[in-house]
Amino acid sequence: EKEDIGHLPGYARLYVAAFDLAAAPVLAHCAMHWEGAWGEFLFYLTCGVLCSKYKVTLPGITTTLSVNFLFILVAVTELTLPQTVTIASLSAVAQLYLGPRKRPQPVQVLFAVASMTLSAAAAFWAYHNAWMPDAAAVRLVAASGVYFLVNSVSVAGIIALTSGSRMFLVWRDNFFWTAPHYLAGGAIAGLCHLLNRVAGWQSAVLVYPVLYLVHHSYKLYLGRLEEEKKHVGAMAELHLRTIQSLALAIDARDGTTYDHLRRVQVYAREMARELGLSEEERRAL
Repeated sequence: EKEDIGHLPGYARLYVAAFDLAAAPVLAHCAMHWEGAWGEFLFYLTCGVLCSKYKVTLPGITTTLSVNFLFILVAVTELTLPQTVTIASLSAVAQLYLGPRKRPQPVQVLFAVASMTLSAAAAFWAYHNAWMPDAAAVRLVAASGVYFLVNSVSVAGIIALTSGSRMFLVWRDNFFWTAPHYLAGGAIAGLCHLLNRVAGWQSAVLVYPVLYLVHHSYKLYLGRLEEEKKHVGAMAELHLRTIQSLALAIDARDGTTYDHLRRVQVYAREMARELGLSEEERRAL
């Protein structure tokens, strides 16, 4: 999940810089302590990069949701921390460059790498932490939840800073409903973990068709959701024009009513902006 952040105000750039600084020690640690088998690593890296093009745009914002996180969760269960972080960061770059609407800015690439690095490292920590129960299912749920929270909150933060909205409202309205998507990915990662024990790590390629079906179903669902949202917006615009037409008709007899209506509209929207309401709530008000 990555927002178009090519042009940021100063405080938003500080936010990006903070994430970059937080991710730098993790990347340095992974570079200095590289370990793990190369064959399995390259296989999962290829799968993660290829899956990065299977992405959908979330309605109302320019953030994309890709299925590449599944192989990041598989890497959490099968590979080392340096390998997992490498797969996550390179998949983030691939998500920006594979089939983009426009070329990403350097600040976007830096933020994407930092966000995915921290998300993957946090998920790895949650899965392998000593105080977690031994049950792999519980560890996968924890890893999936932590990955979702770190990744979605980081992107919601940059959207809130650039749009002037409250971070919690942005996260709740645009990302919270995607949580089951990550939990389902954790379940598929668990199946891959079991297949690896029975048939070897090459068997993970069997989930690739499943990922395509998941991506296609999400694309159809979000397409219908976007159409419904456009319909609701058109109806709201029609209602607003009806109110304005009535105000103009009244204004023909009373010269102050229409201007009064416009002033109240401006005051209401600006108060809603100060309160941090979402754009949909502002329009409704």
